[in-house]
Amino acid sequence: MRLFPVLFLSLMLGFPLAGKELLIGVENINYYPISAMRHGQYAGFSRDVLDAFAERYGHNIIYKAYPVKSLFGAYLAGQVDFKFPDNSGWAQESKHKRIITYSQAVLESIDGVMVYPHAQGRGLGALKRLGTIVGFTRFAYLDAIAAGKVKRHEHESLDGLMKLVKSNYVDGVYSNIFVTRYFLKNSSYGSQYIVFDKTLPYEMTGYALSSFKSPERLKPILLNI
Repeated sequence: MRLFPVLFLSLMLGFPLAGKELLIGVENINYYPISAMRHGQYAGFSRDVLDAFAERYGHNIIYKAYPVKSLFGAYLAGQVDFKFPDNSGWAQESKHKRIITYSQAVLESIDGVMVYPHAQGRGLGALKRLGTIVGFTRFAYLDAIAAGKVKRHEHESLDGLMKLVKSNYVDGVYSNIFVTRYFLKNSSYGSQYIVFDKTLPYEMTGYALSSFKSPERLKPILLNI
């Protein structure tokens, strides 16, 4: 599984802006190597890219971590100036009162379903119970969940989701494939405990930095959405 980093050259090509303190709301979740909280500090690939942006334009970033389910509400309430990660397709029903500006994707990766190796290829009809991280958007399965064809079971961590798999409480886990493989490889479960089922719906997801309070700070990496 490849992670598709967009270390966007536009970080180096935009018009410089005066340095400023940027308060960025981030997720308090172990989703390493994309992101994690380590000893109270935001860490991972996302931190490296955002820090590079700050260094290039003379900004000072303050990271404020929230539980995944709480971050969006805190963002819309103005408790932070920026949100990462964000995507123009997430929580659209809650965004209509805001004019939100998005950066180019900091990274792109595949979100899909991982199942036991022997369960690959059984099709969507065999997927009755789906494990997901609390607060994560499951675009490819929203209709099936709404129709009652797939029942959603949420947990706050990948480790918790693996326990649901082990107890046969879910038929598969919907998550970032790269992150889940990294987690499995560095756990007692082993890299082949569950595997990506390419026959089930999946999607490429872009992670962007967004703001409705300070959109001018995103001009060097602006994506017109």
